[in-house]
Amino acid sequence: MERTETRVRAHYMDADGAMQTLHLSDIGYAAGPEEGYAVYDGALFTRPTWSRSIDPALDPSRGADTSYSAITIGEAASGRYDALRDAAWGYDVEVLEGPAGAPTADFSVVMTGITERCDVGWRDVDLILRDRLQALRDRPLTTATLAGTATAGGLAPEGGPSLAGRPVPVGYGVAEAVSPVEGNIHDHIYRVGPYDTLTGAADMGAPLTVGAMYPDWAALLAATLAPGAVAGCPTEGLIRLYGPAAGALVVSLRHQSDCTLPALVRAILEGAGGVAPAGILPSVDALPGWEAGWWTGATDATVGQVIDGLMSGVGYWHDDALGRIAAWRPTPPELATPTAVLTTDDLHGAPELVATGLEVAGGRIEIEYRRAWTTLTEDQLVDADTPERIAWRDLVTRDYRLNAADLSAVQARWPEYRTAARTTALASATDAATLRGDLVPLFERPRRAWRLGVTRDAARACDLGTCVDLSAIPRLGLSGAWVVGVRRDRSQPRITVWG
Repeated sequence: MERTETRVRAHYMDADGAMQTLHLSDIGYAAGPEEGYAVYDGALFTRPTWSRSIDPALDPSRGADTSYSAITIGEAASGRYDALRDAAWGYDVEVLEGPAGAPTADFSVVMTGITERCDVGWRDVDLILRDRLQALRDRPLTTATLAGTATAGGLAPEGGPSLAGRPVPVGYGVAEAVSPVEGNIHDHIYRVGPYDTLTGAADMGAPLTVGAMYPDWAALLAATLAPGAVAGCPTEGLIRLYGPAAGALVVSLRHQSDCTLPALVRAILEGAGGVAPAGILPSVDALPGWEAGWWTGATDATVGQVIDGLMSGVGYWHDDALGRIAAWRPTPPELATPTAVLTTDDLHGAPELVATGLEVAGGRIEIEYRRAWTTLTEDQLVDADTPERIAWRDLVTRDYRLNAADLSAVQARWPEYRTAARTTALASATDAATLRGDLVPLFERPRRAWRLGVTRDAARACDLGTCVDLSAIPRLGLSGAWVVGVRRDRSQPRITVWG
């Protein structure tokens, strides 16, 4: 059997500010001119492992999770690695596997992450790893903050003193019934984040007339507004009322011209300090073209929080071995085309049944959609005596609209049926109905999951969202299944399959 070697390339900045690469191997390797004669030190004592998983209940609101172990380097007692204490980390690390002694070009990258720090001990050195996805998830959506200096009319709309240091609001997609953030209350100017279209506004549920849009704050401030009107400056994310609001002010917006899920997710990923276009896989663009929306207000928000919110109830986003971002929507695996085949020869050990919470079929499907970002009570609203006021009242007196269906055949067969409920950021009743229809074949039958010990070759062929053909392992009771968990451990790789 061919021996497998693990190699590591960890990038760091030395004490002089020069970028360096730490080359490690579990058996040692001296590269040729193709790698600048790099020497892979054979001191790799503990090989890294990583795991990537999706909750087996298949609820996208819980997101996908990735975790990495540390890399341990032996021979620290000699002092040869002491200089790493003064190194600056936070740069890429690659873990590769391939035939022992072969050129690195014959190796495959099995993990790409970030070295968070280096702990130089007396006997060992630990490189503490962090997955690149988590670093992206934790990135603030914006670093712009309000100055809190709008203490009199005519001053820039930077909010009052209580808002000093708070993030400026940011919105993506369709956001309805948001409570604008104070810009300059003396000039009746509010901040809502840059937008494409102001689709509506209401004061205590009484509709306001959407007026002209202006190119900048100065022009907006100088404009003359008719009673009952609201004007705006889309590029600076501002709106201005004709006068003081009588009560609770809410507005609805389209923050981008394209408010579909693929466009919104890509826009956030490619934001400042984000992912290069080549680092986003086509599966992101293959997400349904459903309109959705998210709004932050003047609160801290990260890339992960907003993308999780937009994709809640619809699908997952995750990274692959090369650190690229992918998306996946669960569908019935028995209707999908497998891209990998497993047989009993690919298994190590006995399969382990995993609880999913889906062992009983779903007899009711519920989709929450069209979120109202502000909800009001009856005493905060004017009388709903016109169709427009009734529409605003209907929007702001509940958080979401509900699209639900009872599956009579399932309920008749399984009296203790489950309710499959999904809270989404979808804006349209039509799209919510489509999602509900998509979930029926997914949940109208019992589902199960298995954790399988597999060969290294089988593990390399699988990632989250891989559809595997399991018909050659009939005892699993699954003809096809989705991979919802991967643990890449060279000595004992495992996958979790769901079907």
